[in-house]
Amino acid sequence: MTHLALILAASISALVAAQQAVTEITAEQVEQYKVKLEAGCVKDALRGGLEVTRARAFCSCSIKHVGENMSFAEWQSASLQSSQQAEIEEMKILAPHIRKAAAACQSAVK
Repeated sequence: MTHLALILAASISALVAAQQAVTEITAEQVEQYKVKLEAGCVKDALRGGLEVTRARAFCSCSIKHVGENMSFAEWQSASLQSSQQAEIEEMKILAPHIRKAAAACQSAVK
């Protein structure tokens, strides 16, 4: 029973520490994350066959659209997940916003 209590206490402590870490992500770190995200978008779009101008236009539009629709807390959380290489958790935060942005920015690639 004491082992279970210790494991539970350690798990709760880790969860609290992770929650506190999200709030420690600064606006500057979020901006750096957005730049990284846009650069990754362009890289993927180029690999997918888009020309440079269209890739940049689409990704710029997408990041702008996502930025207007995500709260700062969501940006902090996605940035933290990225820094911890927790891609699945990062995508859970970004995916709903990215889908909407992709639909809104299709005209950038035409």
